[in-house]
Amino acid sequence: MKKAMSWIVKVMRGISMVAITALVAVNGYEIFCRFFLKISNYWIQDYSSLLMVWFVFPGMVVVVWEKKDILIDLLPKALPLQKQRILNMVVHGIVIIFSAGMVVSTLSYLKKTFAIKSITARIPMPLFSFGTLIGFMIFLVIYIIDLWEIIKNKDTTGELGGRDV
Repeated sequence: MKKAMSWIVKVMRGISMVAITALVAVNGYEIFCRFFLKISNYWIQDYSSLLMVWFVFPGMVVVVWEKKDILIDLLPKALPLQKQRILNMVVHGIVIIFSAGMVVSTLSYLKKTFAIKSITARIPMPLFSFGTLIGFMIFLVIYIIDLWEIIKNKDTTGELGGRDV
């Protein structure tokens, strides 16, 4: 499972890098047009928003998997190891519930907006939501894997269950 997740994370990294590169290019084009040509391309905002979604959520998958997120662990480190483990399981459970809720909510939103397009660029609205859906689905899997590791290895403590990447 971890090998498959590592491959998925590599794909997400690639998607995120392509999206941020395209985002910089599109906005660079807009800046050039405004500064030199004195015109504004109103459709740029739709593309920028779409690319931002596809940069942020796949990028967060990488951050979460590689444990590069910010963690303040002053309280957990002050607790005995067994209580750290319990707190870690509770936190993982909360994240799993939140991620599952986001998956369900995003699926519901996708159903409602399936045939709608953005006003200016006519981009199908589901393209915006798919990035969010994929991101939260992968978050859910990552945290379930980590929770399983915490449960399976009773001595495991530390951030996100001590996952080896």
